[in-house]
Amino acid sequence: MASRRPSVAEEAIRWGGRGLVHVFAFDSTGVARALEAHPKLAGTGTLVSPGLVVRHMTAEELAALPRPLVAYGLVEDATAARRLLELVDAVVVAPAVAVALGGAFRSGTSPA
Repeated sequence: MASRRPSVAEEAIRWGGRGLVHVFAFDSTGVARALEAHPKLAGTGTLVSPGLVVRHMTAEELAALPRPLVAYGLVEDATAARRLLELVDAVVVAPAVAVALGGAFRSGTSPA
């Protein structure tokens, strides 16, 4: 379950699921505030949006985000998604991007 409220992410764990704290990364203060409130419990991860911001975060910032780490939003092409997968555990993409990624993986080519 993804939520902007850390308490909801914690509740998902109590029910046997996984909680993702949704971090709006429009600026560094949003990330800092989200990390202060993040429960950082086993089973809680981080959903960063817009996802493309992840590529501009420092190694320290990325290391501070509890895993699994998911990039979400504004990932509009397969190349960007593949690059993000070098940094995160999962990327949420539009259906057309997913099709392009699937075709590239099956054929062993680089996505367009």
